[in-house]
Amino acid sequence: MFKFDEYPEIMKANREYKRLLRICNKEEKRIRPDDEDSKTPALKALDDLGAYSENIYAFIIYNTFKDKKPKLYHQFKDYFAKWEEVFPDKWENFDEGLKNELLNLVFELGFGHYWLPDKYYDDKPIDGCLPAPPTHTKPWGFGCKD
Repeated sequence: MFKFDEYPEIMKANREYKRLLRICNKEEKRIRPDDEDSKTPALKALDDLGAYSENIYAFIIYNTFKDKKPKLYHQFKDYFAKWEEVFPDKWENFDEGLKNELLNLVFELGFGHYWLPDKYYDDKPIDGCLPAPPTHTKPWGFGCKD
């Protein structure tokens, strides 16, 4: 799990994300069959969640790491990439997919294509019960073009 305690802005954004997610789930449960109007609050809640995630939460993550530029581990292709090889240097150049990759850096390990270095995560179980997936065992220079 991401070490939210060490990054108060990201922790605050994560709390708001979870609050909006709870609202979204609550509104989805209120949808009734054969009642199109009952979908309206759920769709609005989903739009609010998406807008917050893409425009605020992802931007906070970007601002936190844009100057640190940590190397990123690609979990599916088993290689390391420099920050600037994965993410653009200007926020305006981010598309929806790249914003989702930013979000996935702080969601549970296993989401998204990339992971931050191990020092950004702890070994706390996912949702209090599932063990975190194993991370890479290679040195950080492996596969990078320096």
